[in-house]
Amino acid sequence: MNNFFDLIQLCVKAIQSIVEVLKSIRDFLKSLNLTRKTIWIILGSSITLLTVALFYYQFFPISFIDSTIFPNKNDIIFGYREDAKPISYEDNGPFKGYCFELKEFLEKNDHFSHQKIKPVKVNYRQRFEGIGYDEYKKYKIDLDCGPNTITSSRKKYIERKDLEGNFSNVFGVSGANLMIKKDYYEKDFKNKLTNNKPPFDDKNKIAVLENTTTLTLINHIFPSSTANPVVEAFPNRDSILANLKGNKEFVAYGTDDVLLGGFFKTEDLKEKYVRFLDNIKDQRNMFLSFEEYGIIVYKSKTKNKSLYTEINKWIKQCPLSSYDIEQEKFPNICRFNSDKKKQECSINPCSSINNRIVDESN
Repeated sequence: MNNFFDLIQLCVKAIQSIVEVLKSIRDFLKSLNLTRKTIWIILGSSITLLTVALFYYQFFPISFIDSTIFPNKNDIIFGYREDAKPISYEDNGPFKGYCFELKEFLEKNDHFSHQKIKPVKVNYRQRFEGIGYDEYKKYKIDLDCGPNTITSSRKKYIERKDLEGNFSNVFGVSGANLMIKKDYYEKDFKNKLTNNKPPFDDKNKIAVLENTTTLTLINHIFPSSTANPVVEAFPNRDSILANLKGNKEFVAYGTDDVLLGGFFKTEDLKEKYVRFLDNIKDQRNMFLSFEEYGIIVYKSKTKNKSLYTEINKWIKQCPLSSYDIEQEKFPNICRFNSDKKKQECSINPCSSINNRIVDESN
Protein backbone atom coordinates (compact mmCIF):
# COMPACT_ATOMS: atom_id res chain seq x y z
CA MET A 1 0.00 0.00 0.00
CA ASN A 2 1.18 3.50 -0.68
CA ASN A 3 1.56 6.11 2.04
CA PHE A 4 -1.61 8.03 1.11
CA PHE A 5 -3.77 4.92 1.30
CA ASP A 6 -2.17 3.95 4.62
CA LEU A 7 -2.96 7.40 6.03
CA ILE A 8 -6.61 7.23 4.88
CA GLN A 9 -7.03 3.83 6.52
CA LEU A 10 -5.52 5.03 9.77
CA CYS A 11 -7.71 8.13 9.80
CA VAL A 12 -10.87 6.06 9.26
CA LYS A 13 -9.92 3.68 12.08
CA ALA A 14 -9.05 6.63 14.32
CA ILE A 15 -12.49 8.22 13.71
CA GLN A 16 -14.21 4.89 14.40
CA SER A 17 -12.29 4.56 17.66
CA ILE A 18 -13.20 8.10 18.74
CA VAL A 19 -16.89 7.55 17.97
CA GLU A 20 -17.00 4.33 19.99
CA VAL A 21 -15.28 5.96 22.97
CA LEU A 22 -17.55 9.02 22.83
CA LYS A 23 -20.66 6.81 22.75
CA SER A 24 -19.47 5.03 25.87
CA ILE A 25 -18.74 8.35 27.61
CA ARG A 26 -22.13 9.76 26.58
CA ASP A 27 -24.03 6.75 27.91
CA PHE A 28 -22.11 6.91 31.17
CA LEU A 29 -22.78 10.65 31.61
CA LYS A 30 -26.49 10.20 30.92
CA SER A 31 -26.65 7.66 33.70
CA LEU A 32 -25.40 10.37 36.08
CA ASN A 33 -28.34 12.66 35.21
CA LEU A 34 -26.05 15.59 34.29
CA THR A 35 -27.33 18.61 32.39
CA ARG A 36 -26.99 18.66 28.61
CA LYS A 37 -24.52 21.58 28.81
CA THR A 38 -22.27 19.69 31.20
CA ILE A 39 -22.39 16.60 29.02
CA TRP A 40 -21.34 18.60 25.93
CA ILE A 41 -18.47 20.24 27.83
CA ILE A 42 -17.17 16.86 28.94
CA LEU A 43 -17.62 15.36 25.46
CA GLY A 44 -15.78 18.30 23.88
CA SER A 45 -12.88 17.88 26.31
CA SER A 46 -12.82 14.15 25.59
CA ILE A 47 -12.65 14.78 21.84
CA THR A 48 -9.70 17.13 22.33
CA LEU A 49 -7.82 14.68 24.55
CA LEU A 50 -8.45 11.73 22.21
CA THR A 51 -7.33 13.73 19.17
CA VAL A 52 -4.10 14.79 20.89
CA ALA A 53 -3.46 11.20 22.01
CA LEU A 54 -4.00 9.81 18.51
CA PHE A 55 -1.69 12.40 16.97
CA TYR A 56 0.91 11.61 19.59
CA TYR A 57 0.71 7.91 18.76
CA GLN A 58 0.75 8.62 15.02
CA PHE A 59 -2.92 7.84 14.40
CA PHE A 60 -2.51 4.35 15.79
CA PRO A 61 -6.15 3.27 16.46
CA ILE A 62 -5.38 0.35 18.72
CA SER A 63 -5.57 -0.20 22.46
CA PHE A 64 -2.82 1.84 24.13
CA ILE A 65 -2.48 -0.85 26.78
CA ASP A 66 -1.51 -3.77 24.54
CA SER A 67 2.23 -3.31 24.08
CA THR A 68 2.50 -6.39 21.85
CA ILE A 69 0.38 -4.54 19.26
CA PHE A 70 1.41 -1.01 20.12
CA PRO A 71 5.07 -1.18 21.21
CA ASN A 72 6.59 0.92 23.91
CA LYS A 73 9.31 3.32 22.72
CA ASN A 74 11.86 1.19 24.60
CA ASP A 75 10.86 -2.05 22.89
CA ILE A 76 13.15 -3.66 20.31
CA ILE A 77 11.69 -3.47 16.81
CA PHE A 78 12.90 -6.67 15.14
CA GLY A 79 12.90 -6.58 11.33
CA TYR A 80 12.58 -9.86 9.47
CA ARG A 81 12.05 -11.07 5.89
CA GLU A 82 8.92 -13.02 4.95
CA ASP A 83 10.23 -15.02 1.95
CA ALA A 84 13.86 -15.94 2.61
CA LYS A 85 13.68 -19.54 3.80
CA PRO A 86 15.52 -20.90 5.78
CA ILE A 87 16.90 -17.65 7.19
CA SER A 88 13.69 -15.69 7.69
CA TYR A 89 10.25 -16.53 6.32
CA GLU A 90 6.54 -16.92 6.98
CA ASP A 91 4.63 -20.17 6.61
CA ASN A 92 0.95 -19.82 7.51
CA GLY A 93 1.62 -18.15 10.83
CA PRO A 94 4.40 -16.39 12.78
CA PHE A 95 7.73 -16.07 11.02
CA LYS A 96 10.29 -18.88 11.27
CA GLY A 97 13.90 -19.68 10.49
CA TYR A 98 17.32 -18.72 11.76
CA CYS A 99 16.14 -15.21 12.58
CA PHE A 100 13.29 -16.54 14.69
CA GLU A 101 15.88 -18.33 16.84
CA LEU A 102 17.65 -15.00 17.32
CA LYS A 103 14.37 -13.39 18.42
CA GLU A 104 13.86 -16.19 20.95
CA PHE A 105 17.37 -15.64 22.28
CA LEU A 106 16.80 -11.90 22.73
CA GLU A 107 13.50 -12.50 24.52
CA LYS A 108 15.26 -14.72 27.06
CA ASN A 109 18.33 -12.50 27.42
CA ASP A 110 18.64 -10.77 30.80
CA HIS A 111 20.00 -7.63 29.14
CA PHE A 112 16.60 -7.05 27.55
CA SER A 113 14.29 -8.36 30.28
CA HIS A 114 12.65 -4.92 30.58
CA GLN A 115 11.95 -4.76 26.84
CA LYS A 116 9.59 -6.58 24.51
CA ILE A 117 10.55 -7.75 21.04
CA LYS A 118 8.21 -6.47 18.31
CA PRO A 119 8.64 -8.42 15.02
CA VAL A 120 7.86 -6.41 11.86
CA LYS A 121 8.33 -7.21 8.19
CA VAL A 122 11.05 -5.57 6.13
CA ASN A 123 10.11 -4.87 2.54
CA TYR A 124 12.83 -6.18 0.24
CA ARG A 125 13.24 -2.83 -1.50
CA GLN A 126 13.66 -1.00 1.84
CA ARG A 127 16.02 -3.45 3.52
CA PHE A 128 18.80 -0.88 3.98
CA GLU A 129 16.55 2.03 5.01
CA GLY A 130 15.91 1.04 8.63
CA ILE A 131 12.18 0.68 7.98
CA GLY A 132 9.76 -2.13 8.82
CA TYR A 133 6.01 -2.44 8.83
CA ASP A 134 3.02 -4.46 10.00
CA GLU A 135 -0.60 -4.29 8.92
CA TYR A 136 -1.11 -1.00 10.74
CA LYS A 137 1.93 1.25 10.34
CA LYS A 138 5.61 1.68 9.57
CA TYR A 139 8.37 1.52 12.16
CA LYS A 140 11.96 2.54 12.57
CA ILE A 141 13.55 -0.82 13.21
CA ASP A 142 16.40 -1.61 15.59
CA LEU A 143 17.71 -4.56 13.61
CA ASP A 144 17.20 -6.29 10.28
CA CYS A 145 17.69 -10.05 10.25
CA GLY A 146 17.75 -11.56 6.77
CA PRO A 147 20.09 -12.72 3.98
CA ASN A 148 21.83 -9.34 3.78
CA THR A 149 25.14 -9.71 1.97
CA ILE A 150 27.88 -7.55 3.48
CA THR A 151 29.51 -5.23 0.95
CA SER A 152 31.62 -2.10 1.39
CA SER A 153 29.04 0.08 -0.38
CA ARG A 154 26.21 -1.20 1.82
CA LYS A 155 28.27 -0.68 4.96
CA LYS A 156 28.91 2.90 3.96
CA TYR A 157 25.23 3.46 3.13
CA ILE A 158 23.81 2.25 6.47
CA GLU A 159 26.45 4.13 8.47
CA ARG A 160 24.93 7.49 7.54
CA LYS A 161 23.88 9.79 10.39
CA ASP A 162 20.13 9.14 10.34
CA LEU A 163 20.65 5.36 10.67
CA GLU A 164 24.01 4.78 12.39
CA GLY A 165 23.77 1.20 11.19
CA ASN A 166 26.39 -1.50 11.30
CA PHE A 167 26.64 -5.09 10.12
CA SER A 168 27.13 -7.74 12.75
CA ASN A 169 29.83 -10.35 12.51
CA VAL A 170 29.29 -12.82 9.66
CA PHE A 171 26.59 -15.33 10.66
CA GLY A 172 26.58 -17.36 7.45
CA VAL A 173 28.18 -17.83 4.07
CA SER A 174 26.59 -18.82 0.79
CA GLY A 175 27.01 -18.09 -2.89
CA ALA A 176 25.07 -17.72 -6.11
CA ASN A 177 23.67 -20.79 -7.80
CA LEU A 178 21.09 -21.48 -10.52
CA MET A 179 17.89 -23.48 -10.37
CA ILE A 180 17.21 -24.71 -13.92
CA LYS A 181 14.14 -26.43 -15.33
CA LYS A 182 15.04 -30.11 -15.62
CA ASP A 183 13.68 -30.55 -19.15
CA TYR A 184 15.66 -27.58 -20.44
CA TYR A 185 18.78 -28.68 -18.58
CA GLU A 186 18.70 -32.20 -20.08
CA LYS A 187 17.65 -31.30 -23.63
CA ASP A 188 19.23 -27.92 -24.31
CA PHE A 189 21.51 -26.59 -21.59
CA LYS A 190 24.11 -29.39 -21.54
CA ASN A 191 24.12 -29.60 -25.34
CA LYS A 192 24.79 -25.85 -25.68
CA LEU A 193 27.68 -26.03 -23.20
CA THR A 194 29.17 -29.01 -25.04
CA ASN A 195 29.04 -27.09 -28.34
CA ASN A 196 30.41 -23.86 -26.82
CA LYS A 197 27.14 -21.98 -27.25
CA PRO A 198 25.59 -19.54 -24.76
CA PRO A 199 23.31 -21.61 -22.47
CA PHE A 200 20.76 -18.79 -22.13
CA ASP A 201 19.24 -16.31 -24.59
CA ASP A 202 16.25 -13.97 -24.92
CA LYS A 203 13.92 -16.96 -25.30
CA ASN A 204 15.44 -18.92 -22.42
CA LYS A 205 15.93 -16.40 -19.62
CA ILE A 206 17.14 -16.29 -16.04
CA ALA A 207 14.90 -14.72 -13.39
CA VAL A 208 16.68 -12.88 -10.56
CA LEU A 209 15.60 -10.75 -7.62
CA GLU A 210 16.21 -7.05 -8.26
CA ASN A 211 18.84 -4.98 -6.39
CA THR A 212 20.90 -8.00 -5.37
CA THR A 213 24.55 -8.98 -5.64
CA THR A 214 23.36 -12.07 -7.55
CA LEU A 215 21.80 -9.89 -10.25
CA THR A 216 25.06 -7.99 -10.72
CA LEU A 217 27.05 -11.22 -10.87
CA ILE A 218 24.79 -13.05 -13.34
CA ASN A 219 24.64 -10.02 -15.62
CA HIS A 220 28.44 -10.22 -15.82
CA ILE A 221 28.47 -13.98 -16.41
CA PHE A 222 25.69 -13.92 -19.00
CA PRO A 223 25.88 -10.51 -20.71
CA SER A 224 23.14 -9.56 -23.12
CA SER A 225 22.00 -6.64 -25.22
CA THR A 226 19.33 -4.24 -23.98
CA ALA A 227 17.01 -5.29 -26.80
CA ASN A 228 17.33 -9.01 -26.06
CA PRO A 229 17.90 -9.46 -22.32
CA VAL A 230 19.00 -12.82 -20.96
CA VAL A 231 18.48 -11.84 -17.34
CA GLU A 232 15.31 -10.22 -16.00
CA ALA A 233 14.86 -8.80 -12.49
CA PHE A 234 11.71 -9.14 -10.37
CA PRO A 235 10.59 -7.33 -7.20
CA ASN A 236 9.90 -10.48 -5.12
CA ARG A 237 10.25 -14.25 -5.15
CA ASP A 238 6.53 -14.87 -5.61
CA SER A 239 6.62 -13.12 -8.99
CA ILE A 240 9.70 -15.15 -9.95
CA LEU A 241 7.97 -18.42 -9.10
CA ALA A 242 4.85 -17.36 -11.01
CA ASN A 243 6.92 -16.67 -14.14
CA LEU A 244 8.84 -19.92 -13.84
CA LYS A 245 5.56 -21.82 -13.70
CA GLY A 246 3.58 -19.83 -16.25
CA ASN A 247 6.05 -18.25 -18.66
CA LYS A 248 8.02 -20.52 -21.02
CA GLU A 249 10.64 -17.83 -21.60
CA PHE A 250 12.03 -18.31 -18.08
CA VAL A 251 14.02 -21.49 -17.61
CA ALA A 252 16.19 -20.64 -14.58
CA TYR A 253 16.24 -18.76 -11.29
CA GLY A 254 19.44 -17.32 -9.84
CA THR A 255 19.88 -16.65 -6.12
CA ASP A 256 22.02 -17.62 -3.10
CA ASP A 257 22.38 -21.38 -2.77
CA VAL A 258 21.12 -21.49 0.83
CA LEU A 259 17.91 -19.77 -0.30
CA LEU A 260 17.53 -22.22 -3.19
CA GLY A 261 17.54 -24.99 -0.60
CA GLY A 262 14.65 -23.37 1.21
CA PHE A 263 12.91 -22.62 -2.08
CA PHE A 264 13.13 -26.27 -3.14
CA LYS A 265 11.70 -27.45 0.16
CA THR A 266 8.87 -24.93 0.27
CA GLU A 267 7.64 -25.39 -3.27
CA ASP A 268 8.51 -29.08 -3.72
CA LEU A 269 10.40 -28.43 -6.95
CA LYS A 270 12.88 -31.32 -6.93
CA GLU A 271 11.06 -33.22 -9.67
CA LYS A 272 11.02 -30.30 -12.11
CA TYR A 273 14.29 -28.44 -11.45
CA VAL A 274 17.98 -29.10 -10.89
CA ARG A 275 20.53 -27.03 -8.99
CA PHE A 276 23.22 -26.22 -11.52
CA LEU A 277 26.42 -26.53 -9.49
CA ASP A 278 25.30 -29.75 -7.80
CA ASN A 279 25.43 -31.37 -11.22
CA ILE A 280 28.76 -29.82 -12.25
CA LYS A 281 30.93 -30.64 -9.25
CA ASP A 282 28.67 -32.88 -7.16
CA GLN A 283 29.49 -30.82 -4.09
CA ARG A 284 27.47 -28.15 -2.36
CA ASN A 285 30.36 -25.81 -1.49
CA MET A 286 31.14 -24.70 -5.04
CA PHE A 287 29.30 -21.48 -5.93
CA LEU A 288 29.39 -18.75 -8.56
CA SER A 289 30.22 -16.22 -5.84
CA PHE A 290 31.06 -15.87 -2.16
CA GLU A 291 28.39 -14.13 -0.06
CA GLU A 292 28.85 -13.26 3.63
CA TYR A 293 25.65 -12.53 5.56
CA GLY A 294 25.34 -10.07 8.42
CA ILE A 295 22.54 -8.79 10.67
CA ILE A 296 22.08 -5.03 10.49
CA VAL A 297 21.83 -3.22 13.82
CA TYR A 298 20.79 0.44 13.73
CA LYS A 299 22.04 2.97 16.30
CA SER A 300 24.67 0.33 17.04
CA LYS A 301 27.02 2.72 18.86
CA THR A 302 24.39 4.54 20.92
CA LYS A 303 20.88 3.28 21.72
CA ASN A 304 21.51 -0.33 20.59
CA LYS A 305 25.13 -0.78 21.63
CA SER A 306 24.32 -3.68 23.99
CA LEU A 307 22.00 -5.21 21.39
CA TYR A 308 24.83 -5.20 18.86
CA THR A 309 27.18 -6.83 21.38
CA GLU A 310 24.75 -9.57 22.40
CA ILE A 311 23.88 -10.42 18.80
CA ASN A 312 27.56 -10.89 17.97
CA LYS A 313 27.96 -13.15 21.01
CA TRP A 314 25.03 -15.25 19.85
CA ILE A 315 26.35 -15.50 16.28
CA LYS A 316 29.66 -16.83 17.60
CA GLN A 317 27.82 -19.65 19.37
CA CYS A 318 25.09 -20.15 16.78
CA PRO A 319 26.23 -19.61 13.18
CA LEU A 320 23.96 -20.49 10.28
CA SER A 321 26.05 -23.60 9.62
CA SER A 322 24.82 -25.14 12.90
CA TYR A 323 21.15 -24.50 12.08
CA ASP A 324 19.27 -27.65 11.05
CA ILE A 325 17.48 -26.59 7.87
CA GLU A 326 15.44 -29.79 7.67
CA GLN A 327 14.25 -29.61 11.30
CA GLU A 328 14.06 -25.78 11.16
CA LYS A 329 15.76 -25.34 14.54
CA PHE A 330 19.03 -25.66 16.42
CA PRO A 331 19.29 -29.19 17.85
CA ASN A 332 20.74 -30.01 21.22
CA ILE A 333 23.32 -32.72 20.74
CA CYS A 334 23.27 -35.71 23.08
CA ARG A 335 26.48 -37.74 23.11
CA PHE A 336 27.01 -41.23 24.49
CA ASN A 337 30.01 -41.32 26.84
CA SER A 338 31.63 -44.75 26.43
CA ASP A 339 33.72 -44.38 29.61
CA LYS A 340 30.87 -43.52 31.97
CA LYS A 341 28.39 -45.70 30.02
CA LYS A 342 25.73 -43.05 30.09
CA GLN A 343 24.23 -40.46 27.84
CA GLU A 344 25.24 -36.84 28.41
CA CYS A 345 23.59 -33.88 26.73
CA SER A 346 25.51 -30.75 25.89
CA ILE A 347 23.12 -27.83 26.19
CA ASN A 348 23.14 -25.89 22.97
CA PRO A 349 22.81 -22.14 23.70
CA CYS A 350 20.84 -21.77 20.47
CA SER A 351 17.88 -23.87 21.52
CA SER A 352 16.21 -25.68 24.39
CA ILE A 353 14.83 -28.38 22.12
CA ASN A 354 16.43 -31.82 22.17
CA ASN A 355 15.83 -33.49 18.83
CA ARG A 356 19.00 -35.37 17.83
CA ILE A 357 21.14 -38.06 19.40
CA VAL A 358 24.69 -38.67 18.20
CA ASP A 359 26.28 -41.95 19.26
CA GLU A 360 30.04 -41.48 19.72
CA SER A 361 30.71 -44.86 21.31
CA ASN A 362 31.85 -46.42 18.02
